[in-house]
Amino acid sequence: MEKKNIFNAVGKTIYRIRQRMEMKKVNSQKWSVEYAEEHFRRIQICIGGLADEKLEEVVREYKEATAVLGDAILITDIKKEENGYETYYYSPESEPLEGVQIFQVAYLLMNSFYDYVIVSKSFAEFPLIGCKRVEDVLLYAKSLDIHDDTSIKKAVGRYMRLPAFQVEKHTINLKDALADVELQQEYYLTDNIGFIPRFTQYKREFCFEKKKEVVFVDPIFLAVGGVERNTIEIMRALKDDYMFCMITMERHSESQGSLHFQLKGICDYIIDLREITEFDHYLACLQELKQIFSPDVLWLCNNSPWFERNTLHIREIFKDVAMVAQDVYDTKVGWIEYYRNPEMLLFDRYIAVTELIRETFVKKYKIPEDKIDVIYSVIDGTRIKKELDNHQERDVICEEYGLKKDKKLFAFVGRLTEQKDPIRFLKLAEQAKEHKMEDACFIMVGDGAVRDEVEAYIAEKELHDYVLRIPYVENTPRFISILDGLILTSVYEGMPIVSIEAMCMSTPIFSTDTGDLKRFLVRNGNGWIIDEKRSDYENFKEFCGKIPEYKKNASISAMEMLEFFSAVQVAQAYRKTFEKGIYQRKGKDSHSC
Repeated sequence: MEKKNIFNAVGKTIYRIRQRMEMKKVNSQKWSVEYAEEHFRRIQICIGGLADEKLEEVVREYKEATAVLGDAILITDIKKEENGYETYYYSPESEPLEGVQIFQVAYLLMNSFYDYVIVSKSFAEFPLIGCKRVEDVLLYAKSLDIHDDTSIKKAVGRYMRLPAFQVEKHTINLKDALADVELQQEYYLTDNIGFIPRFTQYKREFCFEKKKEVVFVDPIFLAVGGVERNTIEIMRALKDDYMFCMITMERHSESQGSLHFQLKGICDYIIDLREITEFDHYLACLQELKQIFSPDVLWLCNNSPWFERNTLHIREIFKDVAMVAQDVYDTKVGWIEYYRNPEMLLFDRYIAVTELIRETFVKKYKIPEDKIDVIYSVIDGTRIKKELDNHQERDVICEEYGLKKDKKLFAFVGRLTEQKDPIRFLKLAEQAKEHKMEDACFIMVGDGAVRDEVEAYIAEKELHDYVLRIPYVENTPRFISILDGLILTSVYEGMPIVSIEAMCMSTPIFSTDTGDLKRFLVRNGNGWIIDEKRSDYENFKEFCGKIPEYKKNASISAMEMLEFFSAVQVAQAYRKTFEKGIYQRKGKDSHSC
């Protein structure tokens, strides 16, 4: 394990050096939009296959969803097809795509050339696609004979994975419908291994009617995680004040899960950029999206290698837009390591999710203190209050998850990533088993990139009867309420949402010393911070002896924590940050807000 950690550290150092070199190289290059000289493409999507009433409803929904794209896109009934367009047919049988999905397909076809498009309604991996019928997710060019296998084989399609508001759990094998289709480079449906898609941008006029200030939200990807959950709760609380446009930039994996469905009612436009185009065209797309929506704020909720390398160009594109950075969640590791780069000082505002991060920004990276706002994570207070008011018996919840009600329950709840260090949790469970702690049950809730490593460790150490695996829990506060202890083994954190939920549900916490959690546990007397000079088991044994005391203290401070981390209070802090950024960018007195 020590060798592995050394190799990981060396590898990360080399990677950071390469990133800095690449960043300097990219930012030293001049960039500008290259428009095609010919007249722009006009795309017509003809809808058929549905009963008249349903067809009329779908056409109306799609027209509203794509209206901002102006006369570049025409949505029409297949019986009313017009001339003068490059025409695509779409004839769903029963469950047509949602408006947020058809918008992304239309945006793809505006600038890219494909014979057909297959849209998976989930992040299922090829050849699986999320849908019940291929007809519901297939759009094809008028020039393509969709019933001719030879024609399909010669054609080039785009494979898009676009979860939306309706969760699609059903999958089918695309090979069963289109046997000869091959996937190249994750997105191209062609047997041409070296295929390079044609991307052409045109000068266009768009038709967005701006009714309130617009915020571009960039969480990099919308996985099941604390950052993403926090982002959604803030959007929900501020949806009446701002129009939010969600733009993700990295490719999602199925194991990361998706929170797209939670955006219903709070976000009209979702743009999963990696499903639409290639990294080489990101700047052009961002420039065009800025032209379409005229945003007031770009809110970076997490960073990515591409964004970091192109910060200077992005700042130039959004030179009249307030850029708010919220990409640091620890003082030592993560994106904080890139704040040595001068480009990271180009943001208008910085959100520090803990006091420790604020102090590091000021002292180590010389960020002006008046540009920093400390804002802790938010929780879904409404859901927690509902659980507190209508709490079910412990036995009922235990039975639902297959837990033994006579055991003490200790759980890891989070993504299975190196950052969360789930193997450390398993080692603690292993030590507890060796010491014959028979009254304890260890539960690991979550999924993610190191799932295979986790499963292998459980198998190797024969922990199947001692550690219960639950890939996903929909209602975490309800689940946390039955625990005797929430266990956090993270290498680094800001202020994990799951810890806040535990404090609000009066559940004691056993955690590594990361972020600001220690401040709250010491103050409230509701948990234990691991002393790294002693074994985890020794720490855990003492923690277990104090559980009754911790539970009592946690119940006393629970309502105070619920109020402190409530969406209403935290959202107002975000509103002030956005306002300060807008005023600063427009050259007004930021103190007036």
